[in-house]
Amino acid sequence: MEWLKKILGEEVYKTIPENVLKTLTEKVGSKKILVEEKDGDYIPKTRFDEVNTKKADLDKELATTKESLAKVQTDFDNLEKEKAGGSKTLEDKVTDLTKQLTDMQTQLKDKDTQLNLRDRRSSVEKELRARHVNENYLNMLMNEFERKNPLDKLEIVDGKIKDAENIFKPFQESNKDLFGEVKRQGYTPKDGEGNGAGEYYTMEQLKSMPKSEVAANMEKAEKSLAYHQNNQGK
Repeated sequence: MEWLKKILGEEVYKTIPENVLKTLTEKVGSKKILVEEKDGDYIPKTRFDEVNTKKADLDKELATTKESLAKVQTDFDNLEKEKAGGSKTLEDKVTDLTKQLTDMQTQLKDKDTQLNLRDRRSSVEKELRARHVNENYLNMLMNEFERKNPLDKLEIVDGKIKDAENIFKPFQESNKDLFGEVKRQGYTPKDGEGNGAGEYYTMEQLKSMPKSEVAANMEKAEKSLAYHQNNQGK
């Protein structure tokens, strides 16, 4: 029982009766019941084993916890990076989508406006034709009408312009030379003159003919004027 001798000291150990040491040896054998600590103190072996086991368990748990913490920290850092990256990406996507939606809304609005104006322009064109506009001047009159009567101000009901009579009548009167069916009467020359009936305008027709009609029939008007000048006095 060297461990006991070491604890009690050799002098004290020698004072222990032999029968007591024998009984003690029989009870515990060579098994330590005390363990020397680093500072020279002794603690029961069972307590030492218990504490040591707990310490080992704690060390193991601590190592596991550190590993888990490291993994959680790594996962957290990655999550933060993904979150940051995701937020930026999401923000960009939202910005792009917002721009696309805004552009689309603008395009749809413009398209709707264009279609609306097209329908209104078509209604104006129908109304002008119904009033027997000279087709040679249709586009010119359309532009003139739109300048004086903005298309977006016109009220359309069932595809027709509301209050059309009050709108178009003054316009037609101010451009009356460009409305109505044009009836041209050619000059019928005397026997042996000209190249046939209707080939020339008479001087009376040329004098009374609106400038717009002269412009629309310039070739025949010039030919008629030349013809009459050449035959003047005959």
